[in-house]
Amino acid sequence: MTPLSRAFASLAGVASAWLLTSTLGCVPMRGTMPASTWPLDGEAKICTAAERELEVAQWSSRDRVALEAGLARNQPVVVSALGCEVEVLPRCQAPGGYDEVPVTTTRLGSARIVARRDLVDAPLRAASLHGDCALATHVVSGVDVGRSARDEEIRPLRVDLTPLSLDGYDLTGTWSGVVRQPDGPYEIYDAKLSLTQRGSRISGVSRIDSIDGEHWGEMHFEGHLEGNVLYYSDARLIAEQIHPLLEWCYRGGFAIVDPRHQTMLGPWRAGFCMPGTMELSRRAD
Repeated sequence: MTPLSRAFASLAGVASAWLLTSTLGCVPMRGTMPASTWPLDGEAKICTAAERELEVAQWSSRDRVALEAGLARNQPVVVSALGCEVEVLPRCQAPGGYDEVPVTTTRLGSARIVARRDLVDAPLRAASLHGDCALATHVVSGVDVGRSARDEEIRPLRVDLTPLSLDGYDLTGTWSGVVRQPDGPYEIYDAKLSLTQRGSRISGVSRIDSIDGEHWGEMHFEGHLEGNVLYYSDARLIAEQIHPLLEWCYRGGFAIVDPRHQTMLGPWRAGFCMPGTMELSRRAD
C-alpha cells in the first residue's frame, strides 16, 4: 500500500462503495466542487483554511518534534494540510531556509513571542521537492517562536502555511489511470481525463469504464487549482452505456498534483454513494 493509500484508507474504506447505483435504491446526488477539503476520517464537516490548526501546542508530539527538527536544521518544513490537522512530512525535503525578522506581535494568548522566522523564498515550487512528498500541499512559511506560560524553553508557537506552487506547470492534456472503490461491484475502474487549463480553472471530459467493458460514462469535468491541489466535480453526463436500472454517481473531490512524477492522486465522494480514490498519470500526447 502506498503512503497515499494509507492516508486515504479511512476515507475510501469506510464501507462498500459504488460508482454504479440502482435507481430503485438511493439516487446519487450530483457531485459538487468543494471550495476546500473535508477531514480524512470521512466526517461530513467541511474544513476551511481558517479552521486549520496553526497553533503548534495543538499538534501531535510527532509533528511538534518534526517541526522543531526542521527549524533547527534551517530547512523548509513541508506539510500535508488536507484536513483541519497539519501533518509534518519529515522525509520530504525542499531547498531554502528561514531568516529571522522583527517581531510585530508580542503575545499569543498567555505565551510570549520573542522571535519570528520567515521562509526566504515563498511560495515554494512543488517541482523543487525531493523525498517522500506524495501528500505535500503546503510549506511552513512563517513561525512565531517564544515561551509558553508553563515552559521556559523557547519553542515554535504558531505557524503560517503557504500552498505549494505549480509555477507554470499546466494540466492541459490527457491523464489516465484508475478510480478505486473498495468492496464495490468492480472495485477498480479505468479512468481518463482530457483537460484544458485556463489560469486556475480546469475543464474537460472525464471517462470511467468498468474493467469488463460492460459500462462506461463520459461526464463534463470542472475544477479549480489552489496551489498544487485540484478541487473538482463531474458536472453533467455527456454519454453513457449502462444498464437501465443503474445510474452513474457524480464525483466531487480533490487531487494532489505532483509535477515531479506527473501524477494526480486523491479521494472523492458523491452524495449518497460511498467514496473512493482516483490515481492518474499524465500521458504523453
